[in-house]
Amino acid sequence: MQDNYESPVHVRAEVPWMNSVNSSCTRTFDKSDPCFVEWESRGTGPYSLSGGTFFLTWRSSVSWDNDADLFFLSAAGWGDSGFYPGFSQRTQMPNMWGTSIVRMQTANPMGTVTLRSKDPRAAPEINFNFFADQSTDQSKRDLQALAEGVELLLRVYDDVGLPYTVVAPNPEVEMKQALMDEAFSHHATSSCRMGPAGDRDYCVDSKFRVNGVDNLRVVDASVFPRVPGAMPNGPTFAVSRKAFETILENK
Repeated sequence: MQDNYESPVHVRAEVPWMNSVNSSCTRTFDKSDPCFVEWESRGTGPYSLSGGTFFLTWRSSVSWDNDADLFFLSAAGWGDSGFYPGFSQRTQMPNMWGTSIVRMQTANPMGTVTLRSKDPRAAPEINFNFFADQSTDQSKRDLQALAEGVELLLRVYDDVGLPYTVVAPNPEVEMKQALMDEAFSHHATSSCRMGPAGDRDYCVDSKFRVNGVDNLRVVDASVFPRVPGAMPNGPTFAVSRKAFETILENK
């Protein structure tokens, strides 16, 4: 199994980032909040933008090629890392600005999915094994790229001119260690990798047929040989179209 590394960068300013957006927002998120009424009735206004959002792709010094290898998702009022029960009900944090930096060229092969029993209803044991082998050149490149992404963001915050405090990555810990401590992700793939037909090191062949099993195919993000960039949604749609055509050809 593989997964992208995501690293949080959260800062807390001395004044709310959202003050200048719309002073009429009460952040009660009900009929008494004019900004909530605008969002609910027309889908516009400050609440439709998370108070100010930007997305960025950027090339670090350790990119494999001339393409961007970092993806930034950033928003005012956001100070959480990852998803958890109740995440969608959280309230905005006016003084916080949160960013998730996604390393798009990771090739960490250490993740595992292990069956706990023969019962198909039993949840498997999933271990991402993030940064399990720090001696590899790939692991060093991943950490270096993420560290450069954090440094870029902090330079941007400095240029804004508002006093702020870094919340994450933990400023009390050496940068790369903090990145390893706080890494997370949402894009697990490659637990049933595609490869040569009959090769027991791979799960499916180029026609999505499971090696060693008759009349069984797998069509989802698990067949990618490695994580395809920042978001697997588009590539998964493309895989489904390819599978659709392949299955019709062999019906």
